[in-house]
Amino acid sequence: MSAGHKVVSLADAIGLIRDADCVALGGHAGRKPPMALACEIIRQGRKDLRLVSWDKGLALELLIAAGCGARIAADDMETRDRIRAIALGLPSTSGTWDSHFRILRPDFVLLHAQWADTDGNVRFALDQWEPELPDLLLAKAGAKAIVSVEQVVSAQAIARRPTDPFLSGEAVACIVEAPYGAYPAACDTRYEADHAALGEIAEATRSHQALRAWLDKHVFKPGDHWATLDAVGSRRLLGITTDRVLRV
Repeated sequence: MSAGHKVVSLADAIGLIRDADCVALGGHAGRKPPMALACEIIRQGRKDLRLVSWDKGLALELLIAAGCGARIAADDMETRDRIRAIALGLPSTSGTWDSHFRILRPDFVLLHAQWADTDGNVRFALDQWEPELPDLLLAKAGAKAIVSVEQVVSAQAIARRPTDPFLSGEAVACIVEAPYGAYPAACDTRYEADHAALGEIAEATRSHQALRAWLDKHVFKPGDHWATLDAVGSRRLLGITTDRVLRV
């Protein structure tokens, strides 16, 4: 991969992750979880991952249920304080977190965003202003980010949105173009959650047999993200879409 072209396939992006790596998952308050990336981790059979997340979002829950995670830190004040400290370059104030994970920072941070250019520069759009964006804190705390986006756009299109949260390509290992990459969760300004699909996942995680059936149908049988979208169907996707822009 050349320094000036960071767009890769979903399979190649997740191929960078090894068993037992520490992987941080973006998304917050049920919005923009990196679902396409998480499903590819399951397809590739990663195990013993040390998972970190700002809160217990859908991607984290699915990876745990699928048996990909060995240790988890999420949705507690200590984890969030530790993420902030690493992002700001501050020394550890708690030995518990470090001894539990045996690391200083995540090996990879998985994020989903609205746009990126081929150099890996990323723009996030928000439905409402937030005092701190967990995705950016995670990216600063991690070694490298793997970012799926709704669209790969030109550098000029990235520059035309100067007020939107920005992640420099220097922090990004690679970009994956994955429309509806947060589905069935929501993605700010682009689509709302598919609540019926979320209900199916919640029901499936209640038993190992039901989860295996759900994974077989929605993750393994389609084989990749594009086939998954085909299985969902354009009518269902358009039904949750709030912005039908084809290209910017």
